[in-house]
Amino acid sequence: MATARTTSTEMLALYNTEELIGLINLVSAKLPEFTSLYAVPIEKTKYKAMIQTALPAAGFRLDNIGREEQKPTWSTIDVECKFMDASWSIDEKVAMDHDNLRADEVCALQSQAALQSALTSIASQTWYGTTADANGFVGIASLLNLTTGPNVVNAGGTAANAQTSLYAVSTGLQRVAYAWGQGGVIREGELMYLPVSDASTPAKTFWGFRQSVSGYVGLQIPSVKCIGRIVNIDAAHPLTDNLISQLLEKFEPGFEPDMFFTSKRAVAALQRSRTATNPTGAPAPFPDSAFNIPIYESSAIKVNEPVVAAS
Repeated sequence: MATARTTSTEMLALYNTEELIGLINLVSAKLPEFTSLYAVPIEKTKYKAMIQTALPAAGFRLDNIGREEQKPTWSTIDVECKFMDASWSIDEKVAMDHDNLRADEVCALQSQAALQSALTSIASQTWYGTTADANGFVGIASLLNLTTGPNVVNAGGTAANAQTSLYAVSTGLQRVAYAWGQGGVIREGELMYLPVSDASTPAKTFWGFRQSVSGYVGLQIPSVKCIGRIVNIDAAHPLTDNLISQLLEKFEPGFEPDMFFTSKRAVAALQRSRTATNPTGAPAPFPDSAFNIPIYESSAIKVNEPVVAAS
């Protein structure tokens, strides 16, 4: 039976306004990071996570002969949420220059676009960390950025800036998870009509609509044991089940991944590598899993990654 998890989409639905929930559901539907990875609300913007790193020793005993009781080994990690800003403004002329839309409808579309941009940035930050945005949280690729690293398999691609990756993630309360600060609330300010500064000449202003939308989000990565990566996937070195099998072999027992994330290009290559065995001879379906582990296509995973080298 699959383990039930609270995802970002579900968690944010518990703590935000109905209007914002509708926008989140709309824009996150195309971002599997928010509909699959575990998420937890925290009261502030920083916290210490307790992570069990080893089980206590256990065994059999004979009658009237005791054995020493032991405790599991725990460690703590610091997780810090970063400030996500999806605030926006629009010139009143732009908002009102539509024959088929009212100004409030244009503002609603602007708010949707701003939130989608913010969530897309969070998804990108998940994989590429401070390489994507220096002001954001640490991502998975930065912890697995060498082919000699743990839980890393090299597909062998050598074409500069033409690589993609498959990421394997073990997610859960003591595994990889999104942390949403300030109780999981995304603050949505009132839509205001006020002067807006010209971007090129701040001293010049025009009237327009403006809204503040912000929140805190971080990524909990308790150990590199929880994550894995197939690097250097390109056209000449495509993703295959053999590569995925090699990656799974590297995971320690108890840390096996719950899901894979990769680009659509890599998934298409995986499909072409599979041979159909059905009686009709139809091609293999577009893969949505490997070894009973779901595969999610993420638009946030690039197809122009640099070649990952050994140390």
